[in-house]
Amino acid sequence: MSEGNIAADQLRLLIERIERLEEEKRGISDDIKDVYLELKATGYDVKTVRAVVRLRRLEKHVRQEAEALLDTYKAALGMDGPAEPTPRMFEAHDGRPVPDRPAPAPSASNAELFTTALSLVIDHQTASASWLQRQLRIGYNAAARLIAELETRGVVGPPNHVGKRDVLIPPNGEAHPALALMVERYNADMAAKGLPVSASIAESRS
Repeated sequence: MSEGNIAADQLRLLIERIERLEEEKRGISDDIKDVYLELKATGYDVKTVRAVVRLRRLEKHVRQEAEALLDTYKAALGMDGPAEPTPRMFEAHDGRPVPDRPAPAPSASNAELFTTALSLVIDHQTASASWLQRQLRIGYNAAARLIAELETRGVVGPPNHVGKRDVLIPPNGEAHPALALMVERYNADMAAKGLPVSASIAESRS
């Protein structure tokens, strides 16, 4: 058998395999439609069920963050009835990056990002991964890791039923010694791993 025939046979097998999978996919799609029809016939709202299915695909912390942001924006716009007090993240700040606090350089170390995140969260009393992402101009996953690190070190609390976190350290001078000790311990952890350390807490908050 020639080399050309072998290549053609292999191509045919692969195409036939794709065709079989496409047929199976169409069958699964039809089955899903049947389930939604059954849901509708039973009295369930299909749009709501589809939304729940989409949410169940998300990781828990991503879903909680999205739900918390949605609640925050709805409350700020007074969409759930009479206008409520402005959520803390909107007080004296609209969620955009702080103009007088430049973002860390792209080459910033983990320690520098941690120190900057620590200062931002305490200064603005906001512990949202998406908010921190905008402040630091970093990816969402990196921001979520920083929030998790701040929770581990007692700066922020765990997310509540809608994904909101409380900041456990007030934005005043009395907290500085505790913050300095926290950064010192964090730097010790980084140094033990052979990683760069960050600036002092006083420098990061200036």
